[in-house]
Amino acid sequence: MALPDVNFCTVRRDGAYLLIDVRTEEEHTSRADDKPLKATVGGEVYRIVAICGTPVVEEGWRVSAGDVLIGAYELNAEGEQIPCLAVGFAEIKAQAQTSLVFESESEENAQAALKAASLYSETVLERSYKVSPCEGGVCYKVSFTYLERVAINME
Repeated sequence: MALPDVNFCTVRRDGAYLLIDVRTEEEHTSRADDKPLKATVGGEVYRIVAICGTPVVEEGWRVSAGDVLIGAYELNAEGEQIPCLAVGFAEIKAQAQTSLVFESESEENAQAALKAASLYSETVLERSYKVSPCEGGVCYKVSFTYLERVAINME
């Protein structure tokens, strides 16, 4: 089998793990991100899938923006960290609010206000709104819960 971009490859077994080290031409290695997967928003971990690397959180845990979700390492039989690329994704259940101003209160404006939550995520789990008078008409304050999907090296 021809692998024109591969310069060197080793395969070794470490306990239950098969460790494969592939070295490629410099211009091709820049595609992979060797950092861990981090949360982009705060919320509750809804789903975590680590294809390679070590998940450091579990479903149901609360996280803050910047927290590591999947570490860029595997653990061998002795519990030592072996560096690797983190590959996987997570979905974080987050909450947000947005406000929109309309000239008057109506069912059409309420539906438009609720649709604004879709600008944050394709997966909006819950949404509600409150209407109050404000300068320029009425203010629709929309509160919603959505799923934020973050991924690393999944292309």
